[in-house]
Amino acid sequence: MKKLPLRQPPMQAEPLARFDWAVMALDGSPFPMDRMRGETMVLNIWSTMCAPCVAELPSIERLHKAVGNDGVSVMCVATDRDINTVRDFVTAKGFQLPVYVLGESEIPQVFDSDYVPATYIVNADGRVIYQHTGAALRDHPRVITFLRGLAVQNAVIPLKDHAVG
Repeated sequence: MKKLPLRQPPMQAEPLARFDWAVMALDGSPFPMDRMRGETMVLNIWSTMCAPCVAELPSIERLHKAVGNDGVSVMCVATDRDINTVRDFVTAKGFQLPVYVLGESEIPQVFDSDYVPATYIVNADGRVIYQHTGAALRDHPRVITFLRGLAVQNAVIPLKDHAVG
């Protein structure tokens, strides 16, 4: 019998991201996702209890360091309900990447997955242009090049918007 390859769950063609939810920063302050509107964003949904999630976090931190100053925001949202668990974990591992906690919030359907880790790339227009479930090497050179290209697209002002004189 022929083995079927595992595939990503189907995703609508570039669904719109939702920004009407909030997460908690590790200091306990609310972080409204609306702040991310208009940004090129990598959103990683993970858990401290998920071995593949923990295994990919170092590559996400390297990705953040590689593209964080290039107009790309990297966010890791832990599904753990206890902020202290996440804060202690991040401190123990020495991570510097932006980590937030879902807390009592619900993940919008567009970012909801049956599996963690789940990673989404949202362009500046608010469209989810990529999704992947499962651990991966997030700082691969091709990923960095792709994200920098998205950021450049966001930064370039179309010529038609300016009078040429």
